[in-house]
Amino acid sequence: MTDLAHFLEKYRNMPILLEGGNFSGRTAILRASVSHYSQRGDRAIYVGPSIQRYLSSLMPNVHDELHLHLTGARNKALLLSLADAVGLTGHFQKSPFTLSGGEQTLLVTICKLGLEPSLLAFDCALGELDPDNAIRIAQVFAGPMGESITTLIVENGYGVDHPWCLPIRRPIEELRNFAESPLPPQFHVSNLRAEPPEDTGCLEAARVTFDYDKRTRVLRGASFCLKPGRIYSIEGRNGSGKSTLARILVGALPLQRGAIYFAGQSLKPWKRPGRVVAMHMQDPNVQLFADSIAQELADLPPQTRRSAAALAGVEGLMCKHPFDLPFVLRKRLTFAIVAHLRRPWLIFDEPTLGQDANACDQMVAVLQKLAEKNTGIIVVSHSREFIRRLQAQRLLLENGLITEL
Repeated sequence: MTDLAHFLEKYRNMPILLEGGNFSGRTAILRASVSHYSQRGDRAIYVGPSIQRYLSSLMPNVHDELHLHLTGARNKALLLSLADAVGLTGHFQKSPFTLSGGEQTLLVTICKLGLEPSLLAFDCALGELDPDNAIRIAQVFAGPMGESITTLIVENGYGVDHPWCLPIRRPIEELRNFAESPLPPQFHVSNLRAEPPEDTGCLEAARVTFDYDKRTRVLRGASFCLKPGRIYSIEGRNGSGKSTLARILVGALPLQRGAIYFAGQSLKPWKRPGRVVAMHMQDPNVQLFADSIAQELADLPPQTRRSAAALAGVEGLMCKHPFDLPFVLRKRLTFAIVAHLRRPWLIFDEPTLGQDANACDQMVAVLQKLAEKNTGIIVVSHSREFIRRLQAQRLLLENGLITEL
């Protein structure tokens, strides 16, 4: 096993992809690396998977957030050019907290680069980037701007989805002494108690339009008709409106113009949120409210609480506060709860964030089993391999409209 200090010195000022599965110790390595650099007096930055936590909360809009971090940066012009290339300049007057998850990831990445750290550690924080933007960021890490930064990257999911054409890839076994858990929690489809939904029917959208403000029209007449018992993917670039559409369907955002129908009847989701369509959101933190895992599960029917806990791998942690769990388990907990809700339609927004390939495979099996029970499934994901394995019917959201792929 390699000593951490020797490892960091060996790969100093290089981008490194640390390879390994969930609970293999990669987060511990990133945190120890940040501590090592900080103790030497060097600036070191850790960015975790809950990306909103890494926005400053000080600035009212994207423009001011960028300039807060880029003031005095030697690469300010290049970073502002990058912000323009990924589309952030079109959102300069928006609050950072109203951006999509992928756009927040881009903003945070550019801001942290502007602070010119000696070490920059990304812990499953880049999974919400669409393929084109992920390639742009990877090129920055491997290019001249990254030559003075040691960049440690941890990513999960399927390796084929990763655009990280980095010169250095290191298996976690090289630093095995940082392993977090010799017996990782199990996550397996066999623990799913899949029952048919209480009602079924087609989910339709007719000319759905949505504006966040007069300058930002996200949906421009999106229409579709989805049949129950099938799996659909909604794909598109960062900021294309995928999560916005999902939130309208579940009732978290009001329908401004257009119509939604379920089983041929007009549906107004914002009047009864989550009754027909339930949603597993990108960030599990916005779906966890109780003081214990047991209380989080309390709204499920008694016979399914145990299976939901078993599916998430938290059976032995029922008294624990949900926010005491690592991100990967918080994500699995909210996934398991939604999977057991027996709603006619379930939306899973970036379910694979923070999950390794084995966990992604189990998610595929869970969603397919739910579809077999005539539940309608909608998946929002940038993982092309996940969508391929799901055998989903693919829809593209582009320029505010839905088309079939």
